[in-house]
Amino acid sequence: MKQTYNATLVKALAKKYKISPRYVRYCLKGERSPCFADKIKKDYARFTSKIENIIEKECKSK
Repeated sequence: MKQTYNATLVKALAKKYKISPRYVRYCLKGERSPCFADKIKKDYARFTSKIENIIEKECKSK
């Protein structure tokens, strides 16, 4: 099954690191240099977790 990523988050990371969204996706898939890719993976995981927490809080408050 094809892996999908949050497009808004991919664009934000591309802007932060001044790289293309395609390169961000390559890093997340593990197809690029481990050192730089690890930073992107950590940021992606951190932001995904924050997004999920916000959604969870909003769902509980209603």
